[in-house]
Amino acid sequence: MHQEEITALHGSVRVLEELIKSQEVVFEALRNKAQKLQEELNQCKVRYSSTDEGFQSSMSLQNEILESMTIYSKMKMSIVTLKTELTSLGTTCDRLSSDYHRAMIQLERVSHAHALASQVLQEKTRELNDALEICAYKEEKLDEKQAIIENLEKTMSDKDIEIQLLTPQNRSLSEENEDIKTKLPKTLQGKADASSTKSKASSTKNDERNLQEAAIEPNPRLIQGHYGIETQLNSRPSTKSTKLLCFCCLTVARALRNRQRHEAKK
Repeated sequence: MHQEEITALHGSVRVLEELIKSQEVVFEALRNKAQKLQEELNQCKVRYSSTDEGFQSSMSLQNEILESMTIYSKMKMSIVTLKTELTSLGTTCDRLSSDYHRAMIQLERVSHAHALASQVLQEKTRELNDALEICAYKEEKLDEKQAIIENLEKTMSDKDIEIQLLTPQNRSLSEENEDIKTKLPKTLQGKADASSTKSKASSTKNDERNLQEAAIEPNPRLIQGHYGIETQLNSRPSTKSTKLLCFCCLTVARALRNRQRHEAKK
């Protein structure tokens, strides 16, 4: 907008300059004409100074000279006015040019600031997208861990149910084992008690060190302790009582192992 106004003002200045030049040409012509009329008037005064015709001619020339001088004065005032307007227009053009340059500088600064803001916005948008991707990845992993936890809880619940179901059986088997031990001969009963005592001592001694392993997989040492009776009895002649004792010992060993696993989980 300022550039268009400045261009229009420059055009007006050029028009005024051309008008002033044309007025100066007219002014110069009028001045030359006035000089010629003045010369003719002087000649008429010399030639017809004593006659009425000469007087009338001189008066006519004098009037023409006055008219020419009046026109000359008006033209001179017009030229002065045009020069004043031209100076004012030049000042206005300079002011508008200065305003235009300042506006262009401010526009350049604003454009630079806008470019910087756009760059910062792009960086922040990139960081936000990265953060959203990380959050989505963590949520996915969290869902996977939650599913694993739910499966473990379900498994533990199933194991608890199995333990609750096996507890009465273990109790009844223990009672049957006690009944069988009371009915065994003293020699076999003593060996069974010794093996049971040895197994309990070994289990108590290694309980703290093997507690975590017992929760995951059977401890070979504990199994060896529980199956000590079976090893000793297998070396003896196979009888009906011996086989029954082996079966009871194996059942007790399984019950003890399940109890240890249950306690380790707790």
